[in-house]
Amino acid sequence: MATILNQAKTAVGMAARRVGRSLDGMGAALETHPYTEKLLASTRSVGHKGKMPSTAQASFVAPNASVIGDVKVGEGASLWYGSVVRGDVNHVVIGAGSSVGDSAVVHVAGLAGDKPTIVGSNVVIGPRATIHACTLKDDCMVGAGATVMDGATVSSGAMVAPGATVSPNITVPTGQASIPAVYVRDISELEAASIVTTAAETQALSLAHASECEKGPLEIELDERKWDEKASRDPAYVFQVPEEGDDNLAYNDVEGQGVPGRVFNTNLRSPDVEYEPPTYEGDMAAGNDAEEGGKMPHAPAEAKA
Repeated sequence: MATILNQAKTAVGMAARRVGRSLDGMGAALETHPYTEKLLASTRSVGHKGKMPSTAQASFVAPNASVIGDVKVGEGASLWYGSVVRGDVNHVVIGAGSSVGDSAVVHVAGLAGDKPTIVGSNVVIGPRATIHACTLKDDCMVGAGATVMDGATVSSGAMVAPGATVSPNITVPTGQASIPAVYVRDISELEAASIVTTAAETQALSLAHASECEKGPLEIELDERKWDEKASRDPAYVFQVPEEGDDNLAYNDVEGQGVPGRVFNTNLRSPDVEYEPPTYEGDMAAGNDAEEGGKMPHAPAEAKA
């Protein structure tokens, strides 16, 4: 009985979708210049062969990040904009507090060798880095654009230089900054500490990004109104008064002609007059009553005195 009901619901749903598409097509045909905006489905969490990513504990997964298949993301970890983590032919584990940078790729091997990708805790993976079927131990760093290949290991406290390639089955020792096969130098205590610090700072930043990305249209509109309200109470914003010591033209100045839309202190009235940045005092002298102007809620303190 339940099966029959499910089949009936599916049939009704498909019929409703066909009717909806037909109505949408008819409406578009009536428009002079029809426009169709095609939205891409989110790939933040995509199942593969019955396995779904586990990202509930992550502090931040960017809206355009792609997390696919058998992937487990630890507490406080972050996957940044454009990053791809694919656990399709094997599994991926990303430890607590680790970060996968912008446009970085984390993949596994399952067709030519059975190798998962294991990323430890507090690991920093730089932008556009490629991590493929390898192991990154705790508190290590992989620079921007670097590649770590199958079976390689980056030891705890080690750093892989930006743009470097770690060949298959190579180990980058603890405490070394390396371009693979070429030892560069031992890393200092400060650099070793900076790995942990960078991981912590990235985690804190990810919380702010997560908060912003989760806002709905109403929250965004409310934030805009709050900003406008705050700006409208700032004399420097309202009266376009340059900051002290600023030799540049006033904010939003257009080709030396003053601020668009302003009546006072603008060369649009008389191009022969040398331009002077607008000031509150200039506005008052140009025709506004100083006493009445001092009563304005946004007037500078000296005008109200």
